[in-house]
Amino acid sequence: MQTRAPASRGLWRRCHLFELLDQRWYPAALRDHSANYLATVSQRMGVLDAALPVLARALEAGGTDAALDLASGGGGPLTRLRQALEAQRAGKLRVVQTDLFPTPGAAARARAAGAEYLTEPVDATAVPPELPGVRTVFNALHHFRPDAARAVLADAQACGVPIAVFEVVERSPKGVLASLFVPLLVWIFTPLVRPLTVPR
Repeated sequence: MQTRAPASRGLWRRCHLFELLDQRWYPAALRDHSANYLATVSQRMGVLDAALPVLARALEAGGTDAALDLASGGGGPLTRLRQALEAQRAGKLRVVQTDLFPTPGAAARARAAGAEYLTEPVDATAVPPELPGVRTVFNALHHFRPDAARAVLADAQACGVPIAVFEVVERSPKGVLASLFVPLLVWIFTPLVRPLTVPR
């Protein structure tokens, strides 16, 4: 099954820079704070709730009751979407979150939400075959260079499993303008991150 959004070309050519969270040398404590903040924003704002019908079709096409989230960071929106998916499917959905750089806070948050979070690294371009389920990538494909992004999709195809990829980032004046509000969002959402500690 293939579901594609309309082709969209940004006004600017893609320029792959870097993100601190993708660097192996980035301090684990800062990675955990950043990932937990991003997960809180994803859960509270519901910006990816529109993914529900696509995920429902992917689960049906894959004949599975499991969703394997790749590049989950601090958690992502899948735990928020799980309840609605279970209501649609009239059955439990197993949610497993993974990341190349797992964060300790994410594992505890996943367990509290009834999901699993693998504490060992998982490379989205070469997922271990023993990890079943529809693969999802939420707001993370832009972290990959084009060849690596194709490898993420090719690995799912080679394993014969559906994959659903969702991005809210776009190369457009609107996208750049929206990014200017990120510092304000950090001030608004940081008090909502739990646990709220002095270092945070």
